[in-house]
Amino acid sequence: IFFRNRSCTMLFPALTAAFGLFGTILSAVAIGLPNWSRFEYLTATSENTIGLWTLPDNTYCQGWVIATAAMMICALICFFLVMFGAVLILVSKVAARTKTLRILVSIVAFFCFVFSLLAVIFWICFHEWNKCWLDGQNLDVNAYFKYQKYDASWILACVATGLAMLMTCTACAAVAKTPYPYPNVTLVPYETTPAPARPQVPSNTPKYPTVPPPTYPTT
Repeated sequence: IFFRNRSCTMLFPALTAAFGLFGTILSAVAIGLPNWSRFEYLTATSENTIGLWTLPDNTYCQGWVIATAAMMICALICFFLVMFGAVLILVSKVAARTKTLRILVSIVAFFCFVFSLLAVIFWICFHEWNKCWLDGQNLDVNAYFKYQKYDASWILACVATGLAMLMTCTACAAVAKTPYPYPNVTLVPYETTPAPARPQVPSNTPKYPTVPPPTYPTT
């Protein structure tokens, strides 16, 4: 009944809340798991992983890791705020009064997309820079490592970025679908004008005598 009565008005806030919920979960898991990149040395037989809380010894690359962690934390907070704001829109009794809240949710959703995208880009800069793997030395990385690959946390961050983009689109659509409030019309009582009274015929008006019909002889 809820979606049948207000489908056009509340469908996009509902999608925004769903994207915010999934984005919050994915961002939290990506931040917590130390699996952003994995690698293996040529002389080793086991695989190693790098996360947001594992700072490299090279000071050139610590900035990329710290920036990635900061952007992911900001994206996580924005995901939660968008989800909370969308839920407030859904439970509101008067949808026409949520215009300001819908605009704020769309702005936070856009910043969420920017933060998550920057986090992915910053980690790509860290992962693809050879100096980050060789302690600042400009050497051939293939001479020391078998491989360097992106891991599950980075993939989850990419998925969260896609959800943030979709969430931004649905939040903007929710702003466009805000219903217009009904105008406050003041009811004025209708006053009827009484009809003019019919003139009274005076009782002393002379009465004319009635003439009987003429009679004709019969043959």
